[in-house]
Amino acid sequence: MVGFTDFLVSFWPSEQEIVDSACEDGYLAGLTEFYNSLDKLRNALVDQGIGHGVHTYVHRHQGKMRIGAFPPEVGELLFHSFGILGYGVVLYKLLRLWVELKKGRMIRVKLDDIEVEATQLTEKQFIDLLATIEEHAKKVDNASKMPGGYRKFKRTYSSLEGALANRLESEGFILRDLGKLSGREARDEEKLRRHHLLLASRNRFRDRVSRRRKKNRSSPI
Repeated sequence: MVGFTDFLVSFWPSEQEIVDSACEDGYLAGLTEFYNSLDKLRNALVDQGIGHGVHTYVHRHQGKMRIGAFPPEVGELLFHSFGILGYGVVLYKLLRLWVELKKGRMIRVKLDDIEVEATQLTEKQFIDLLATIEEHAKKVDNASKMPGGYRKFKRTYSSLEGALANRLESEGFILRDLGKLSGREARDEEKLRRHHLLLASRNRFRDRVSRRRKKNRSSPI
């Protein structure tokens, strides 16, 4: 579960990666290599001491890999904001390495309803972003300890989030307010294009499995 002082980094496969990826796994369909790369990245983060709270939003249905149980087309890692600035340089280098392994990959940083484009950020810009995130998390944490109950906290949190969005925009970050979008509107054109490519890849995988099954049924014993 994502808390008020947590943030997500979302990972998008490249279009070519979706088209070319080998269908080795009925659950992961055409994105086997993509999800394996996220597992390797997560392990590298843990090796560098950035393991607390880091996990992938990729799950199998009851531990089984089935053609009909698809993961999301975008992978995500969860991070706790407190103390993340101390790992900023290492985190940036690992994320940059992941992006550069496949041309066209994308990463975005998500704080509740705010999503920041982070694929092309320089190291300094990324460190500045983490500093802003950690500062915001401290303000949210302080607000949660103030008297007035949850309803007052939510009003304060909304105000802090608005101030955060204004600050990020003023500092030149490219961001989207997901709270103002709903349904299909929340999918920008880039994400839609990858989504449709993924569906086509999965359909090809299904067709291949279906033909193999028909061939096996028709083969004489």
